[in-house]
Amino acid sequence: GMVSLVTAVEGDPSGSAPRFGLVNESSKIPLNLLTQMGLDNTTSRQMLLGLPQMTEEIADAILDLLDSDATPRDYGCEDEYYAQFGLTARNGPIETIDELLLVRGVTPQLLYGEDAGLEPSQRGSILAAAAAPNIDRLVEVVHDGRLSICSVSCVTS
Repeated sequence: GMVSLVTAVEGDPSGSAPRFGLVNESSKIPLNLLTQMGLDNTTSRQMLLGLPQMTEEIADAILDLLDSDATPRDYGCEDEYYAQFGLTARNGPIETIDELLLVRGVTPQLLYGEDAGLEPSQRGSILAAAAAPNIDRLVEVVHDGRLSICSVSCVTS
């Protein structure tokens, strides 16, 4: 598996001081590949339900955001939900983890935990994750078969 060797130092308000340590990258869920892995709806939902504070409604809404069709899952949502924001469901890979904030039920507190009030450059303390697990440390945004969040660059299978 892959690991991150650098992360932000807890308590560094600038977010510029590196902290060395290990984070198990292989334990993260590759969101952009999740709907392309050939899994049935139940298995995909179960993978997401392993995340802290995840509900069936949020899991299905995330899967509906990522899948290529316009048919809502049992607890999910498609264009009819996003229309209230003048948007349509992405129905494909997301570009950044922050796009999950558009998903019905996903809040900054759910996505970032204790880091919710911090600037993006200040998020990511492993110690904060241990105190209050959150989704952004447990998922990866994958582009073209490579992991790109946290400056990780490795080929996925």
